[in-house]
Amino acid sequence: MKICPYCQNNIKDEMKKCPFCGSTVALIRSSFYDQSAPLPQVEHLLNQTDTPIAFTQASPYLANGVKVFVSIIATIPFIGQIVAIICAIVWMNAKDQDRKSFGSALLSAGLILFFLTCMFCFGYLMIVAVINSGIDLNEIFNSIVK
Repeated sequence: MKICPYCQNNIKDEMKKCPFCGSTVALIRSSFYDQSAPLPQVEHLLNQTDTPIAFTQASPYLANGVKVFVSIIATIPFIGQIVAIICAIVWMNAKDQDRKSFGSALLSAGLILFFLTCMFCFGYLMIVAVINSGIDLNEIFNSIVK
C-alpha cells in the first residue's frame, strides 16, 4: 500500500493516480517497502498527454470552506445577497446532490435576507421621512387611540 502525499489516503501499489484526489502517484514509494531503494526509471511517464483527473472530473462534494465563504458573503446587504443568489442558482443545476441541496438552502437564505434588507431599508427611509417632515407622531397616535 502507498500513501498519497496530497490527501494522505492509502492506495494500492499499482495505482498511478489517487482515486480520492486525482493526483499522479506513480513515483511514490510504498510505505511498506525499503525507503532507501531507488525510484524506478520513469522517462516514459514524462511524455504523458492525458490530463489529470482533477481537471476532467468535478469533485463530488462542495468544499466546506466554499460553503462558509459564500454564506458569509450572503450576509453583505444587496451585492453579497445577489452574488449568493447567483451561486445558488448555478449550484442548484449541478448533477450531484451536495451542490443541489446547498444551492437550494443558499437560495432560500439569500432571498429571505434580501427581502429583510429591503424591508429594513424601506422602514428606515420612512422613519427618516417622518422625522424630517416635522409631523408630531404623538398627535397622530392620540387621534388614533381616541
